Amino acid sequence: MEHVKTIPRMIESRVRHALGRHKSVLLLGPRQTGKTTLVEKLKPDLLLNFLRPEVRQRYERAPHLLGAEVEALAPRTRGSRPVVVLDEVQRVPELVNIVQDLVDRRLARFVLTGSSARKLRRGGGVNLLPGRLLPLRLDPLSLAERVPTRLARVYRCRVSTAIFLDDFSS
Repeated sequence: MEHVKTIPRMIESRVRHALGRHKSVLLLGPRQTGKTTLVEKLKPDLLLNFLRPEVRQRYERAPHLLGAEVEALAPRTRGSRPVVVLDEVQRVPELVNIVQDLVDRRLARFVLTGSSARKLRRGGGVNLLPGRLLPLRLDPLSLAERVPTRLARVYRCRVSTAIFLDDFSS
């Protein structure tokens, strides 16, 4: 498999800091902003991606399986609470109540991702775990994240961007 270089995201340190403090995170943001890539870099103990139909259907039929799987992770993590990622959790909103129970019993740290809280609420009565999850938003690349080093130097030196951009058009 080819190694793909990713652009470091500024929010990653905030997610890692929260997990290091045994907090759980709700990471929301538009599609294609890098939520899945970011959570994969965390190397979670369990990652469930609900875009995959077989995964989504399994938990739609039996949401309680999540609790059993997290409880089974505890001995493997040697006293540290496992990190569990539920990617695109809005597709199986019933799991949020299971997550609440697991967070309250301090059995795991969670990162829940989704494209919007509105979609999570759409099913009606969905619990967004107030006070239990740190809400963070991942937007498309910020200027600081996406500006090439050379262009950043140009801006710092106040060189005309028109001259710089001419270099790329030739």
